[in-house]
Amino acid sequence: YDEQFQRLKEELAQVQLERNSLLEKIQQLDVPQSRTSHQADAPLTPEQLAADSRALFAIMERARRLLGENGVKLEVE
Repeated sequence: YDEQFQRLKEELAQVQLERNSLLEKIQQLDVPQSRTSHQADAPLTPEQLAADSRALFAIMERARRLLGENGVKLEVE
């Protein structure tokens, strides 16, 4: 259990670093967005939507794996 705890603790630290990095990117991207928000709202391009979807699915997959390794049973509805 100690080995598994240490491994999960390290993974959590990595996920937290990634989260902080993504939050910084969001803040950097939010500044230009707030400048252009006074203009007409442009719809997302298909490329932006695809990139956002891939990022979301990657985050969800990582969370699923982390929870699955902890012995938590995941149910999909």
